Amino acid sequence: CSSTDFVAVKSLSDMCSDDDVHISRLKNEYTISRHLASQCTAVRSAISLSEFDGFPSLYLEWAAGIPLSEWIKSLHMEGRLSPMAGNSNSHTAIICERGITTILKLASTILMALAEIHNAGATHNNLAPSKIIVDEINGSDNILVKIIGLGSASLQRDDSDNFSDSQGDLFSIGSILFEMFTGRCPFKKVHDGDMPSCKKENQRTTLLSQNQLISMLTTRVPLPLAKTVLRLMGVEQLTPYYQSVKDVNRELNEILYNLGSIMVNSDTQVALGSLHFLRGNL
Repeated sequence: CSSTDFVAVKSLSDMCSDDDVHISRLKNEYTISRHLASQCTAVRSAISLSEFDGFPSLYLEWAAGIPLSEWIKSLHMEGRLSPMAGNSNSHTAIICERGITTILKLASTILMALAEIHNAGATHNNLAPSKIIVDEINGSDNILVKIIGLGSASLQRDDSDNFSDSQGDLFSIGSILFEMFTGRCPFKKVHDGDMPSCKKENQRTTLLSQNQLISMLTTRVPLPLAKTVLRLMGVEQLTPYYQSVKDVNRELNEILYNLGSIMVNSDTQVALGSLHFLRGNL
């Protein structure tokens, strides 16, 4: 039974219930969730694999909170992330120090949750803002995170290269950080209006152009932070040198520690990857 009074039910619709791939993903999520739940708090436990209204279904513990995708939308609403005071550059709208601090602290919590999963011998392989649940505890600065959607997750083999196995998750972290700081998805839109929802889960595949990504990010965050995110995403041939999510967390914490001086130096920052024309001159 669930440790709360609620359970989550993931059920295949009539359009997907005969699809062997999606049935296999459901079974895989059950197996991986059971394996991980006894070793880390970052995932919810699978209760049972059965049926709901005649369709194959997975019953899971309820994860309190909201998806990170909704948290991002709320944060980027007008007035929540005001540009830093005294910015003399009209071409950028660098997020204020308080806003960057809020995002970096949550990012650290997400990275620690993912590190738990990696330490338990698994990789997610399909991490996205919709698969991270954020629970802000009322009256405190504590934020709890649960990582869900383990249908594509895998257990690391004894003879596998842990560094290679984790690179997909590190790329996903870069894409998630990009979305947290810009409020924009870094992937090209897929025109799939007639596609059933169960077919859309892996559609976040093609990044926007490098110029678009660089311009969008350097308009919102200081260059040292932008470089970290872009490096994770493999943009502009920046060599990924992070061996693990702990390496990424360590670098982000260093940026957070030095954020005051970094913000001062970003006052005159010019957004990269975009053209600017002097007024009255072409």
